[in-house]
Amino acid sequence: MSKRLIRIFLCIMMGIWGGRAFACDCEMPSTLETSLEGATYAFVGKCVMSKTNWMSGGMKYGFEISESWKRRVDSFMIVNTPFEKECGVRFEEGKSYLVFVEKKFTHKTNRCLGTQALDYVDIQELGESRSPAPSSLINPMIWTLTGLTVLGIFAVGFVILRRNKNTA
Repeated sequence: MSKRLIRIFLCIMMGIWGGRAFACDCEMPSTLETSLEGATYAFVGKCVMSKTNWMSGGMKYGFEISESWKRRVDSFMIVNTPFEKECGVRFEEGKSYLVFVEKKFTHKTNRCLGTQALDYVDIQELGESRSPAPSSLINPMIWTLTGLTVLGIFAVGFVILRRNKNTA
């Protein structure tokens, strides 16, 4: 008898929450100004990278940014979004978008923030834009490559000196 009650209870719960578990039920903001007010960052960017983000369950996209509003952003930003069925946005590489981002541990966006393809919006409504700053990812990369090059030169020099010492 108790197994039957558990099955009935589970079926009822699946019926109540099962259909809504992965459905997006938000509405896009009615105006671009509303989207801008709710976002931490807003920018126009061209999608140049897309990867599955298995850690957070969604996708990770890289953008080359041409214009920004709200705050100054770097010329390159990585943005996370959930899968499409969970209000995520699917970005196509090579296409430009108006992206509204929330900063919660990482940069995140979704349909509920108003992110959309640039073809469908008039960005003049947002007012004057700013140019992006040079990417902050470039400096650490240059220092890392320089350090590895110097280490490589020292390693090669050490091997040559050791070989010459052993043959003498």
